Amino acid sequence: MASVDWFGNDAMQFVRRGVTWWLNELTALIPRRFLGRIDAAPAVLEVGRNDATLLLRARGAAEPERMPVQGDLEAIRSHVRTVMRRWLSHAVVVRLDRSLLFETSTTLPVAAEASLRPILQHQLDRLVPLPASDVEFEYTVDPYEAGAKTITVRLIVATSASMERARDMALSIGLTPTVIVAQARGGSDPVTLWRARDPHNRTKLERWVRHGLEATAVLLLIGAYATYVYRLDGARAELQQQVARAGKTAATVRDLMQQIDSGESAIALLQRRQRSSDYLRLLDELTNLVPRNTWISQLSVRGSNVEIIGFSPRVADLVAKLEENPTTTNPRFRAPITRSADGTTERFDISFDMSIEDPK
Repeated sequence: MASVDWFGNDAMQFVRRGVTWWLNELTALIPRRFLGRIDAAPAVLEVGRNDATLLLRARGAAEPERMPVQGDLEAIRSHVRTVMRRWLSHAVVVRLDRSLLFETSTTLPVAAEASLRPILQHQLDRLVPLPASDVEFEYTVDPYEAGAKTITVRLIVATSASMERARDMALSIGLTPTVIVAQARGGSDPVTLWRARDPHNRTKLERWVRHGLEATAVLLLIGAYATYVYRLDGARAELQQQVARAGKTAATVRDLMQQIDSGESAIALLQRRQRSSDYLRLLDELTNLVPRNTWISQLSVRGSNVEIIGFSPRVADLVAKLEENPTTTNPRFRAPITRSADGTTERFDISFDMSIEDPK
């Protein structure tokens, strides 16, 4: 039973710590300029000469929580574990108070800028009143104009004892210091005095572990890209199937459109033939209607309206037949009746409405 409890609790904590360590190692690979400002770190430990304050930022909180590091350290560690668990990290940025720093400046030729650190390391005993072996330093270069012959270099120095005390204080509250920074006088950004696991001080095993982490990260990126490409191939295959189905649908629609066009053409032909048959029936009816001694010189049909121009011995007989015929209505003269040149016939210009019914 005890082994099951160990596997259920301690083993899971061990896995979490391993994942946290691995994430911290990967974070260390990222250039500092991509990680944002140090003030935005989830945990910042401000160390003074006689006191220390922890700035702990809960996830989603706008302002960090300020906790003096004194008294019951176990309660502080418990609270830190609760807050930092959401960040999947136990890393802390240590910021030294200016009271723990020694600042000085020196003037050097411009040509020395390419190798400032070894030069400053060599002159450190002359620049600060402490042995070079007992201090850590960082430097900044003041802006200078093009063509200047000298540069002003400012040194920010802290004792190794102060930095060791700051690291021990971070470890005592359950946090792992990753970097120690200090704010130079008049500077806008903090300078880094110490960084955990400096590549020059790593053991061979640490270098191999780091290379393994780098390779794992690269393999994960390659796997993520391969998965992305695989999903793109699947999406492309699905789109091709949709295009093929859409092509078949389009072909079916084209066939239907052709059938519709053919049907409309056939209907138009039938309508033209029907109109032709109507005209033939109309001519046949007119042939039976007009007297034999009457002849027509011009016939016009506009819908149901018929206009006839011709000659007849007695136009009144023609008009009487039109009025008596059930298929003709509203006969009227479009022009006065006139006599022909020989005086034997009368010229007429008559219009009337005529309806022709389909034979049963």
